[in-house]
Amino acid sequence: DDQSLAFYDISPQVPTHFLVIPKKHISQIPVAEDDDNQSLLGYLVVIGKKCTANLGLKKGYRMVGE
Repeated sequence: DDQSLAFYDISPQVPTHFLVIPKKHISQIPVAEDDDNQSLLGYLVVIGKKCTANLGLKKGYRMVGE
C-alpha cells in the first residue's frame, strides 16, 4: 500500500519469516513519539496481522516490535 511494504526476509530464521516496514523513514523507534509516527506504527501492526491471516497463520507465530 502507500504506507508500508511487506516482504519475505532474505535470510529467514524460521519457515515463515516476513517483514512489514514503513515507507516513511523513522530514524529510531524510541524517538517516534509524535502522533503521526505512533499512528503509523500501529498501522504496521494491523498490516502484520492481516499478513498472518492471509498466510493462514492462526497460532504458533510471533510478532516482534508490537
